[in-house]
Amino acid sequence: MNITEGTAEVTVGTDAPQTVSSSTPFQQIEISGIEAGTTITLEAFASASIPFSMLPPPLLIGITLLPLADLQNRAVFINWDGIPSDAALSGVTLAPDAYIGMDVSFDMPASNLTITANFFPDLFVMHNNNQINRFHPDLVNNNAHPRDLIIPASMNGHPVTHIGNTAFGALPALANLTNVQFSSRLTHIGNNAFFNNNLVNVVIPNNVTNIGDQAFFIGFAALVVGPTLIFEPGGTSPPLTIEGGAFLNNHGITKIDIPTRIFSIGPGAFYEMNNLTTVIIRPRDSPFPHVMGARFDDGVLGSFNAAFTGALDPFGAGVYTRIDNTSIWQWAALP
Repeated sequence: MNITEGTAEVTVGTDAPQTVSSSTPFQQIEISGIEAGTTITLEAFASASIPFSMLPPPLLIGITLLPLADLQNRAVFINWDGIPSDAALSGVTLAPDAYIGMDVSFDMPASNLTITANFFPDLFVMHNNNQINRFHPDLVNNNAHPRDLIIPASMNGHPVTHIGNTAFGALPALANLTNVQFSSRLTHIGNNAFFNNNLVNVVIPNNVTNIGDQAFFIGFAALVVGPTLIFEPGGTSPPLTIEGGAFLNNHGITKIDIPTRIFSIGPGAFYEMNNLTTVIIRPRDSPFPHVMGARFDDGVLGSFNAAFTGALDPFGAGVYTRIDNTSIWQWAALP
């Protein structure tokens, strides 16, 4: 669905807002004659006509006028673009990749401004009503999707349970995701779903039953203070399968806590995670289908397999700690 109309509202200081309506996706607002330093607030209202479109799948037929609340539920985003008459002197930057949202405030520079409210289309392309396949192409092409992403529990009345293959993988460098929050309804994360991003903190909900091949391959940021990967605690079912290479090559992660409900870990799922210092394996009713050490052994973590084999618990449950940043690991019982 493409936004073809919207309303952009400008508030100058404490004055009453000036409202300008647009019949095109790009509405320019000229701001001039305002004293430098005055606070300018821009707010966009996407209460707009939505024409029929085949991308995403047509859930609205014909020309439909939706109220603002419904449009917000469809995750329509506004991108503000500021063009100072003298950008070098103005100190105001509202470049297309600098701000995404319904409102923005800044101090008026000593030069006139032309502000554009860009009304972008739906956030996601959906498949079979329950699977998010990717960001809408217009958002990616304009570098205008959010970096901090909340996967909705539902879209257009349908529960979102799947993230498709390569849905958010291999985005342009400036468009990489930094945070993603999953809904508790999510059950499947597809192959390469978050490949090549800069994620900082990820929590895998208890209802997820499958994490696909290379789903988070190079997906986490390589920070000095490492990002976190957490499997939501407290759950024992349903069983979770982690496919091969799922978290491959994420050097920033330092700790992994593997809950009881994980019953299968594919080849190389945690391979080349060279900065791991702690691996916790919770008790389970049956052993892993594969030798656990092979999942972590990349040379640097070479003795993890020996620690796993020497664990007192028959299924390897316990706390594995890397000694002084060496390749030597030691096992201890769970506290």
